[in-house]
Amino acid sequence: MDIVFSPVPGISRVVCCNTDRQHLVSMTPNLNLEIVFVALAVIFVGLAFQDYLRSEGKLTPGRKTRLRIAFIFSGVGIFLYAIRNFH
Repeated sequence: MDIVFSPVPGISRVVCCNTDRQHLVSMTPNLNLEIVFVALAVIFVGLAFQDYLRSEGKLTPGRKTRLRIAFIFSGVGIFLYAIRNFH
């Protein structure tokens, strides 16, 4: 199997010696963005919990905003995970 580099950055062709098939392979690192989004959601939940402790249980606009951002980040992370694994 030979690797022939393409002029497009991050893409190379893998050419099998015994067949005429060519497969495009991505040479970019496998970065798990879903983990990054879920980690950001956890951080925002922690910040909202810290605000909860400071405000003695009252719902502040800051805590409400942080919880919304956490739900959005966790939703995006779950969506990216679903796309990657169930396509």
